[in-house]
Amino acid sequence: MLRLYCKYRPPNLKWPECLKNNQIRQNHFDSKAYQACHISFARFVLYGLVGSVASIYSIQNYNDLQTLRSFFNTELPPVRDDIFKERREIERISGIMQPMSDNPNYYLIIGPHEVLKKAEYMSKNQKTLKDLAKTINYPKFDVNLIECLSYQLTGTSHSYKFYWQNVLSRFEEFASKVAKKYSIHPILIIDDIAEISERDVEELQNIAKTAADHRLYTVVFIASDANLIKNFMKNSSYSRCATLYIGDFSKDEALAYLTNNCKMDTQMAKRIFDLCGGRISHIVSVVSVIDKLINKRKILGKRVDYNDDEFREEVIKKIDERISMIKDVYRIAWDAYIPEKSKPTILEFICNNLDANFTRGDIIRLFEDEEKGEYIFSTLLRNNIITYNVGAIEFGAPIIKAMFTELCEKRTRKLLSFNI
Repeated sequence: MLRLYCKYRPPNLKWPECLKNNQIRQNHFDSKAYQACHISFARFVLYGLVGSVASIYSIQNYNDLQTLRSFFNTELPPVRDDIFKERREIERISGIMQPMSDNPNYYLIIGPHEVLKKAEYMSKNQKTLKDLAKTINYPKFDVNLIECLSYQLTGTSHSYKFYWQNVLSRFEEFASKVAKKYSIHPILIIDDIAEISERDVEELQNIAKTAADHRLYTVVFIASDANLIKNFMKNSSYSRCATLYIGDFSKDEALAYLTNNCKMDTQMAKRIFDLCGGRISHIVSVVSVIDKLINKRKILGKRVDYNDDEFREEVIKKIDERISMIKDVYRIAWDAYIPEKSKPTILEFICNNLDANFTRGDIIRLFEDEEKGEYIFSTLLRNNIITYNVGAIEFGAPIIKAMFTELCEKRTRKLLSFNI
């Protein structure tokens, strides 16, 4: 700013003399050059402030969105190979996921919390298909199918890059070559169909039925909850579909997994179950950070023993940090997806029903507009904030109950402060 002033000061005058002379100073500050500089600087400051605020807001929104995507739309941390080992329903599903010479079929597998796609046998199946691709000279399989299908068919923001019809045609070309050379039928897995438009799902269903009828390949649809896919079940081709369901861990399953498979002591396993319940995605997330801690300690030559106080303290710290992170993600989902005007109504209802079961109709009737109520219900269900269980709604995960308990307490304090 000083340089701009000095640039237009009268010639043959030093700056202190310029400031002492009122007339000269008045002429100088009234000059068009100064006014232009002053206005430009004011605009620069204003735009800079607005730009900074907008940038911070945009960065925060982007970070929140990335956090949401990392939890809801992409893979969880690596899942242990034996996480589903004791579950009977997995035996049939595992068989479905293997390319076989048997007659191909079309399936719907329902797992409430994106459980199924985390199973280790699916990654093995992908490796099998990649190996097959190499033997039939199909080098573009890895890039054009695995990546395209994972982005395109799950309704993520990356879907604009590809047309799923083109991806599907590439898969059919691959399936045809594999069938001719090896007499086996590949599997096409379409994940999270609730995020795909109804028209596309209907078309994919018809394609799946045709593929099964003509012994081309097997199609497996995966859904987060049966309540979200009523239109899928109304399609006439659904009669050809076999439906399977896989749910979260029971208490005994969770404790057995943590103690037998993850080698935790009983006290630590109970602590994790108390915080996560049977929600497999939460348990997997917590176990992953403990695995990282164990590997780090082994590299440093430190003890890995639950009887060691230092190790236990580190484990507990990691568990609490991960639980807090998961809770924050649900809080972001609540803030991002529930309309601001609807939050007081739904929050009051939730505060009064934290430990009770309720129905879909109970939520919809909270709002005069039925479509609005349906939207709120579907949003809560799609983001796993509530769980649909045999006609009744429940929270299911202790982490979510804890989050709403905090929101309810905050709401109560706010109401009390207004009354005072």
